[in-house]
Amino acid sequence: MYEDIKRDKQEVVKRLQDLQIHVNVMEHQVEETIVIYEERVNKERMLLLELEKRHQAAMTHARDYIVEQEKDVVHW
Repeated sequence: MYEDIKRDKQEVVKRLQDLQIHVNVMEHQVEETIVIYEERVNKERMLLLELEKRHQAAMTHARDYIVEQEKDVVHW
Protein backbone atom coordinates (compact mmCIF):
# COMPACT_ATOMS: atom_id res chain seq x y z
CA MET A 1 0.00 0.00 0.00
CA TYR A 2 2.83 2.43 0.79
CA GLU A 3 4.32 1.79 -2.64
CA ASP A 4 0.98 2.53 -4.28
CA ILE A 5 0.71 5.84 -2.44
CA LYS A 6 4.31 6.70 -3.29
CA ARG A 7 3.71 5.89 -6.97
CA ASP A 8 0.47 7.89 -7.00
CA LYS A 9 2.25 10.82 -5.41
CA GLN A 10 5.03 10.67 -8.01
CA GLU A 11 2.45 10.56 -10.79
CA VAL A 12 0.64 13.58 -9.34
CA VAL A 13 3.90 15.50 -8.97
CA LYS A 14 4.88 14.63 -12.55
CA ARG A 15 1.45 15.69 -13.79
CA LEU A 16 1.70 18.98 -11.89
CA GLN A 17 5.14 19.61 -13.35
CA ASP A 18 3.83 18.92 -16.84
CA LEU A 19 0.90 21.26 -16.24
CA GLN A 20 3.22 23.98 -14.93
CA ILE A 21 5.32 23.68 -18.08
CA HIS A 22 2.16 23.95 -20.16
CA VAL A 23 1.04 27.02 -18.19
CA ASN A 24 4.47 28.63 -18.66
CA VAL A 25 4.31 28.04 -22.40
CA MET A 26 0.81 29.50 -22.55
CA GLU A 27 1.89 32.54 -20.52
CA HIS A 28 4.75 33.12 -22.93
CA GLN A 29 2.38 32.88 -25.90
CA VAL A 30 -0.02 35.33 -24.28
CA GLU A 31 2.82 37.76 -23.57
CA GLU A 32 3.96 37.55 -27.21
CA THR A 33 0.39 38.13 -28.38
CA ILE A 34 0.07 41.16 -26.11
CA VAL A 35 3.33 42.63 -27.43
CA ILE A 36 2.18 42.15 -31.03
CA TYR A 37 -1.21 43.68 -30.22
CA GLU A 38 0.37 46.67 -28.46
CA GLU A 39 2.68 47.24 -31.44
CA ARG A 40 -0.30 47.21 -33.80
CA VAL A 41 -2.27 49.56 -31.56
CA ASN A 42 0.69 51.94 -31.37
CA LYS A 43 1.05 51.90 -35.16
CA GLU A 44 -2.66 52.63 -35.51
CA ARG A 45 -2.38 55.51 -33.02
CA MET A 46 0.57 56.98 -34.90
CA LEU A 47 -1.31 56.67 -38.18
CA LEU A 48 -4.37 58.29 -36.64
CA LEU A 49 -2.27 61.17 -35.30
CA GLU A 50 -0.68 61.65 -38.70
CA LEU A 51 -4.07 61.62 -40.41
CA GLU A 52 -5.44 64.09 -37.87
CA LYS A 53 -2.49 66.43 -38.54
CA ARG A 54 -3.07 66.17 -42.29
CA HIS A 55 -6.79 66.79 -41.84
CA GLN A 56 -6.12 69.81 -39.65
CA ALA A 57 -3.64 71.17 -42.21
CA ALA A 58 -6.19 70.66 -45.01
CA MET A 59 -8.89 72.41 -42.98
CA THR A 60 -6.55 75.33 -42.24
CA HIS A 61 -5.62 75.55 -45.92
CA ALA A 62 -9.30 75.49 -46.90
CA ARG A 63 -10.16 78.25 -44.39
CA ASP A 64 -7.26 80.36 -45.60
CA TYR A 65 -8.36 79.86 -49.21
CA ILE A 66 -11.93 80.86 -48.40
CA VAL A 67 -10.72 83.99 -46.60
CA GLU A 68 -8.59 84.91 -49.62
CA GLN A 69 -11.50 84.28 -52.00
CA GLU A 70 -13.77 86.45 -49.86
CA LYS A 71 -11.16 89.24 -49.93
CA ASP A 72 -10.98 88.96 -53.72
CA VAL A 73 -14.75 89.16 -54.00
CA VAL A 74 -14.90 92.24 -51.77
CA HIS A 75 -12.22 93.98 -53.82
CA TRP A 76 -13.92 93.19 -57.10
